Amino acid sequence: FVQPFAFFLFLAASIAENKRVPFDAPEGESEIVAGYFLEYSGMKFGMFMLGEYMELAISSAVLTTVFFGGYAIPFLHRDGITVAFGDIIYPTLKMPHVLVIGLGVCAFFLKTWTVCWAQLFIRWTIPRFRYDQIMKLGWRFLLPSALVNVLVTGMVLLSIAQGGPGLSNALDILGGVTQALVFAGGTVGLLWLISGILAPAREHLKSNSSSATYARAKGGTKLTPMQA
Repeated sequence: FVQPFAFFLFLAASIAENKRVPFDAPEGESEIVAGYFLEYSGMKFGMFMLGEYMELAISSAVLTTVFFGGYAIPFLHRDGITVAFGDIIYPTLKMPHVLVIGLGVCAFFLKTWTVCWAQLFIRWTIPRFRYDQIMKLGWRFLLPSALVNVLVTGMVLLSIAQGGPGLSNALDILGGVTQALVFAGGTVGLLWLISGILAPAREHLKSNSSSATYARAKGGTKLTPMQA
């Protein structure tokens, strides 16, 4: 939670740079079929699509590295899991370094996949902006907001540097608390995602069984003359 505002600014800028919805001014597939892609087919069209999705994956990896800690997992260190809040250290769990590396690689790819999914969700949800709306958003909001964020960040860093060891210790404790919140929220989110993936099949079976039970209670379904 160090730079949440900068994250949203960077996310908007990366989507605009990749020319994806809602910033697909050169393409506009919802209005002009496929934009300039209409003149290409076969492998040439496939290369355009491959380049677009490579940009999506690379921008998601950069967002993961800068804002989501990259391969870092809360309380996971080189020698294993160490839960600490400031100067208070709880019992640790020693782990082989190879396992720590494997967990870090899996965490990085899981975070990158999550950011990719979020950008796809934005593409499916938000309608396309007009060209003048994109320019107003960039020049009147994104650029001034980024400059203000740089100024505020510098002021906060100077304040922390002059705050002394007491403030640094309090921030360390706050960092441990936020790590615990991230760990708990990530675990709940992962379980919710898995249950969401499995939910359609369960709901489909439930609806089928409910409709069949209701039909049997009403004496079965009636056949129309054509079905008979």
